[in-house]
Amino acid sequence: MNFDILFRADASCKIGVGHVIRCLTLADALTELGWRCHFAVMPDTLNILPALAQSPYEIIQLNDQSELQDLEDHFKSGVKLLVVDHYDWSAAQESECRKWAERIFVIDDLANRPHDCDVLLDQALDRSDDDYSSLVPSPCPVLLGPSFSLLRPQFAKNVNAAKIKRKQNKSIQNILITLGGVAPIHLIEMVLDALQKADCKVEVDLVLGTKSEISPSIISKVENLTFQVNLLSAVKNVSDLMLKADLSIGTVGSTSWERCCLGLPAVVIATAENQMQNARSLHQYGAIEFLGKSESLSSSDIANVLKKLLHNNKVCLRMSNAAFALCDGIGAQRVSSLIFSQELASDGQSVRLMPATYDDLDLIYKWQKHPNTRRYARNSEIPTYEEHVSWMSDTLLSRERLIWIIEHAGEPAGVLRLDQHKHDDECEVSIFIAPNKIRMGISVAALRAVRQNIGNVSITAEILPENTASQKLFLKAGYKSKDGRHFTCPPTEQ
Repeated sequence: MNFDILFRADASCKIGVGHVIRCLTLADALTELGWRCHFAVMPDTLNILPALAQSPYEIIQLNDQSELQDLEDHFKSGVKLLVVDHYDWSAAQESECRKWAERIFVIDDLANRPHDCDVLLDQALDRSDDDYSSLVPSPCPVLLGPSFSLLRPQFAKNVNAAKIKRKQNKSIQNILITLGGVAPIHLIEMVLDALQKADCKVEVDLVLGTKSEISPSIISKVENLTFQVNLLSAVKNVSDLMLKADLSIGTVGSTSWERCCLGLPAVVIATAENQMQNARSLHQYGAIEFLGKSESLSSSDIANVLKKLLHNNKVCLRMSNAAFALCDGIGAQRVSSLIFSQELASDGQSVRLMPATYDDLDLIYKWQKHPNTRRYARNSEIPTYEEHVSWMSDTLLSRERLIWIIEHAGEPAGVLRLDQHKHDDECEVSIFIAPNKIRMGISVAALRAVRQNIGNVSITAEILPENTASQKLFLKAGYKSKDGRHFTCPPTEQ
């Protein structure tokens, strides 16, 4: 097996940095699963987003006159997966890459052109399968909606704290301004003018994009404002700023899902026509206050909305609740679990692995208590509910443990867990199936699915000698017995 994954994405003043940022997030998730990731970009991308050059991934700089040939020449031995997140690519370019890319995964948010891909992701709100039915080959799984939004782990880790803060919040004390990685100076100045006109007596954190320069006009304006403005750039942990904030003023791109994940009420401005549909949908769901396109707005328009929100915390709380309902922050883990081929149970129904969340707590405990689950467990004692809550909390926060809900035909069917050993090239698997889903070939399919999704690592299992049924299913899934108790599935040789 080839363990290489190539990302093709760019950043520019026109499209911003969101395409590359979300690809970096997915690359980090796939790297944790043992894959080797590479990025192919045009030279200006590194100027717009220096953080990419500082990432641990190989960067291939392309020539816009020969990019397809450059990619083919660079990856003569091929790649396991090509990830394309690019408005200038469609089916023609993707088909050309079939010569050296085993599978192709496309990230889109326009639904306006055909694709030649094996999986497609569109994290926009209110997308439907019909939007892509004539644009992708059949069969091609299409992952739709903000539950698949590619957010960095820092956001999911702050969700519980954010829910507590939003519920307890009584007034707006801090406003966060995030207008994109290449925000126009005039837009920044217009928002600052609006805050002044709204007579905001708050602290403001203004995040300037990676390419933004602190212009003399912004410095001068900030010095003459009647409220405190903190000018921030090269921010590494935006989630902490969003957790601190009580209200945000921002644009529509990928940051929309970051705000939703942390329930941050937002006044939103569109800076491009392709942002309008998503902005309108978020407004209809009640997650944002959408003002329209930037060129049609004045500082007074923004100020009038701010005045209403500054003195109506009930509206902000309603926005928070609507936003929380849209995105939980673990989309990258979902995508990384589904990006390769799904396996089939013995009844022909699909089996896939979905990252477990705290919402699965009671269901997992119900299964954990069942005699079938405890019968061959290393610890046969049923944990107390309090012990289970503590274990689940630790598991979800751990970087050494991955836990999935096994889904069969779209229904919860069991749990699969991986624990990383002291050696990075080995992890241990444990699995149990829901009592109503046994003897359907789900375990074998789930074990094969996790082998597909985990890269260059060995997977081991310990099975009690008397548990002959599990021994047989592990052998069927490609594992080899070492001593009748310990089983291993080595990575496929490249």
